[in-house]
Amino acid sequence: MPISAFVAQGTAGVAGATVTFTMVTPTGNVTKRATTDSTGAAVWNFKMNPKAAKGTYSVTAQAILGSQTVTSAPVTFAVQ
Repeated sequence: MPISAFVAQGTAGVAGATVTFTMVTPTGNVTKRATTDSTGAAVWNFKMNPKAAKGTYSVTAQAILGSQTVTSAPVTFAVQ
């Protein structure tokens, strides 16, 4: 399951930003760090365990470039 973030300044993608994805699960937090490519995209190819805990999961992405930091709104999904 790809989880992606797009980092932009204005309408142009920003290469080289560090993006930290944080997934809050029913059993704890999982983090993954990625770097944006030349288009401003950062991707976490998360593999959901077939025996993953049922419940609500949420993911946020925090991008850092130089002294600038921005955090996304959470995206939530349910595992049933």
